[in-house]
Amino acid sequence: MTPLQIALCSILGGGVLLFLFAFWLRRFLTAPAKPRAGSERLTGIELAHRGLHENPSLPENSLGAFKAAVDAGFGIELDVQLSKDGVPVVFHDQTLDRVCGISGSTRDYPYEKLATTPLFGQEGVGIPSFADVLETVGGRVPLLVEIKGEDPDFISTCEKAAALLDAYRGEYWVESFNPLAIAWFKKHRPAVLRGQLNMAYNRHDKYKGKPKYRVLQHFLLNFRARPDFIAYHVGNVDDRSLNRLRRIYHVPVMLWTVKTPEDRAAAAGFEGVIFEGAGRPAAGDETP
Repeated sequence: MTPLQIALCSILGGGVLLFLFAFWLRRFLTAPAKPRAGSERLTGIELAHRGLHENPSLPENSLGAFKAAVDAGFGIELDVQLSKDGVPVVFHDQTLDRVCGISGSTRDYPYEKLATTPLFGQEGVGIPSFADVLETVGGRVPLLVEIKGEDPDFISTCEKAAALLDAYRGEYWVESFNPLAIAWFKKHRPAVLRGQLNMAYNRHDKYKGKPKYRVLQHFLLNFRARPDFIAYHVGNVDDRSLNRLRRIYHVPVMLWTVKTPEDRAAAAGFEGVIFEGAGRPAAGDETP
């Protein structure tokens, strides 16, 4: 071989090796967990988003909304974060403005104050503790517990929620947008099925162009969390990163939040649904 041929072979060989390494690295970074016992329960699951809160007197994430979901036979999706004095409470937003009409977050108030702060002006309907919610549901329907991972001390939320769930005699799974919160459960509660919340961040102005969200959108931290399922934005189901995981690994996917008949149609073919309002399934499709 001539020196030129040798050089070309070396370049081509190096390119092949680089391609194979990149292929292996992406597989390593993005692979979910291998299918485990219990993951079959996710297929066909219908979860009421923050409980059934179609009635204004039953606000989202209230004990009344959770009772209504149980009575209707639906599983429940809910959110857990901490009060100032470290009590796990069920509340979604990062601030209290929208739901309670006061400034600050749950971390700014003791539980006693949060418990008596009306949700959407409904006197006597305050922010419930996670312990009270677990007692109210009593294992009668499955729970999907979202660990709110925006707090810098999200580990405390993981620890305190897990301690309550350890004593709970009912079916539940956990999820979070924060892969490190899911990684905590992988390490400390490996038997619990765990899900990675995600979306096509680049389609939403709030997140577009930020490197952190590019990493999250492409599931590049799955190697830390190794999720058993993906919970994904119903409006972004054509995203290539999501569909690559489905095609290669057949990972279960549940969609949030199904709010309209159009969303319901988009959810066809996916394993689970988190719904509210007009996205409610037809009668007879309650969670088994």
